[in-house]
Amino acid sequence: MLRRLIAVIRRISNSWAFLVWSALLVSGMLFLRVYLTAPRTQGPVLVQPSFQSGIVSLRQTDTQRRWRKYSFRQEGVLLSGLLKKPILVEVDPDGNAYVLDLDDCRIRVSARSGKLLAQIGAGRGSIEGAFVSPTGLALGADRHVWICDPVTEKVAEFLPDGKLLREFKPRTKPFKLAVLANRVLIMAVPMRSYLFELYATDGTWQRSFGKWIDHQDSLGICLDGMITQSPSHGFVYAGVAAGLLAAYSGDGEAVFARQTVLPLGLPPVLRENGCQRRQPGRPRAATGVGTSNDGILVVKDRTVDAYRPSDGTYQWSFGLPSTCGAVAFHEDLVYCVTANRVEIWRRASL
Repeated sequence: MLRRLIAVIRRISNSWAFLVWSALLVSGMLFLRVYLTAPRTQGPVLVQPSFQSGIVSLRQTDTQRRWRKYSFRQEGVLLSGLLKKPILVEVDPDGNAYVLDLDDCRIRVSARSGKLLAQIGAGRGSIEGAFVSPTGLALGADRHVWICDPVTEKVAEFLPDGKLLREFKPRTKPFKLAVLANRVLIMAVPMRSYLFELYATDGTWQRSFGKWIDHQDSLGICLDGMITQSPSHGFVYAGVAAGLLAAYSGDGEAVFARQTVLPLGLPPVLRENGCQRRQPGRPRAATGVGTSNDGILVVKDRTVDAYRPSDGTYQWSFGLPSTCGAVAFHEDLVYCVTANRVEIWRRASL
């Protein structure tokens, strides 16, 4: 009896049907194991951030612009043919332009006459004085040039002749910066509990501040923005997507916080598969910020909105002669960065 059973099993095992069914069974078990142990992907979720208590009471209520008309006369073109991807411009008291080019990670300094005065930085790389993706540029009162790079996570100070003076790594990845007397103000890459950090010029941390929204450490991407030094205060912050305008003292104390004209509110944050980004398709509230005799100037493409320096009250708006990727103001001059050059325009009242 046992011999017959063994013979039957051998005949079955030698058959193609048995082999096929065995293979299918093993494959099914492996597929089931992979399916049960695979991580579940999360579908897109739209989250609406909310202001912290005390911020919402300072919202701007202007819903219409008041226009002023100016005439513009072009007074010069700088660095034409030398720039590939200019992203930021600063101007010193003599009207010299400092332009940060993201393509080769250098700053080119040009006189108003168009003469190239200096090149600052060692280019793209990991050595001292070099950068990978610089995103912040500022000038000190001593005309020292400051640059920050969130990829290399460093801040660098250069002398006016281009010599590297010092580098330091702040606590968080630096995104933007401003020079406040003997301090350096850093705007961290969003997604932090605090948006700003204050350092001594030697890199010593002093304080962190700038808490705007609930759950800012996870929703801070909606606070992406720009900063600039302010003669009236320490610095001014303008939100790119949120339409926020705020001024702080040199010690980091809040002076005012407003929403800009035609307020957009906080942009929704899209969460998907562990990543977060602002809701696609939402219009920008600002593309640049600066200061002049008119007050605080917030730029959006070809429109400039002027705000009172003391409390951020909206005053008036005017148009620019061309679309600026970055902009700086000096007396009655507007330095407008285009695709590969800097245009200088003189503004006059009509």
